Amino acid sequence: MQSDERARDVDALARLWGSRLYAFCRRLSPSRTDADDLYQQTFLRVLDMAGRVEEDHNPAGFLMAIAARIWRDEQAKRARRHRIAPVDRSPDRVEQAPDAGRTEQIVEEAMLRRQVQDSVQKLPDMLRMPVLLFYMGGLSVREVAEALHLPQGTVKTRLYQARQQLKSELEGYSR
Repeated sequence: MQSDERARDVDALARLWGSRLYAFCRRLSPSRTDADDLYQQTFLRVLDMAGRVEEDHNPAGFLMAIAARIWRDEQAKRARRHRIAPVDRSPDRVEQAPDAGRTEQIVEEAMLRRQVQDSVQKLPDMLRMPVLLFYMGGLSVREVAEALHLPQGTVKTRLYQARQQLKSELEGYSR
């Protein structure tokens, strides 16, 4: 495939699935800058690929699987670097206050959504990655297993463990 044709394919993928991929990158990354880098690296990786992404084979899931692999590799690099020379990194996440004009129900739903997101972010990476790929990415257990290079049974176990941890933590919020 020629580079012009590949660039058009990547551009089409970005238009169709870019916002969904970016939201996934923001869930994975602690900062907006890291999410931006991950998003760009994902499309660069797709651009470097020899084959074409087929529209009927879950292209959003395919993109998220690539992002997840890149993120996992970056985490491993950071862990190695941190062991050699520790660095203090503070996330640039800014909390937004709820709009005062909204109804009580909308505020409660936003707070619950935030609690769930925070709880998912607290999960260890081995549990958080399958949760994000399965629930947010819309990948099947088989696709998550392929993306993470794990057996399907391991993915199912990790999803179960993550749900149990989330349930336990979120029950604490309602008390």
